[in-house]
Amino acid sequence: YTCPSISVTHASSVAIDSAKVYYNGTAYPTCTYTATCSTGYYASGNGTATPTCEPNTDTAYKVCHYTKDLGATTYTLNSGACEDKTGTTDDTLTLANLKKSITGFTYSEGFADTSAKGTTKPSSGATATTTVLANGTRVISLYYSRDTHTVTLTKGTGIATVSGAGTYEYGANVTLGATVSNGYDWSKWTQTTGGADVSSTKAY
Repeated sequence: YTCPSISVTHASSVAIDSAKVYYNGTAYPTCTYTATCSTGYYASGNGTATPTCEPNTDTAYKVCHYTKDLGATTYTLNSGACEDKTGTTDDTLTLANLKKSITGFTYSEGFADTSAKGTTKPSSGATATTTVLANGTRVISLYYSRDTHTVTLTKGTGIATVSGAGTYEYGANVTLGATVSNGYDWSKWTQTTGGADVSSTKAY
């Protein structure tokens, strides 16, 4: 009796351990096989009738975090390097789950490829999910917008005009100015909420 060939998912080849088996008086012995698995998979059950190729659980991938530059459309690689991570071959990765907390920034969107996208965010191709590539070359680029904050100014008694109100990106320098009405002397800037002193300098 000649053992038949079999196919094993994710195997590059499957060898028959013994091409022929012989009748032992009651039944033919079981045919056994040895699978050679593709990159990213390991063999389980070799020497049996049903070997399989299972996904590696330590397949490499990288995550790169890019934060928007102040007053620009370019980005900077956070911490100066991408993160090295491992996962299970062919597993699905949700990009939003890979984001990290960076003060002053909010995750906006991500991209998946075999190389980092760099300091210019692509105009298209963003994705919500991707997979761990069997050969360990998956690179995920996550982009973070710079938070904005609104400065509101209220004129107190004796103040003619104020300047500097507006919406600013996190990290921006803001200059506040005021002109004093006739008959009044400059005092100070205070917070609207709580009344805490901010500065006694008029051009702040």
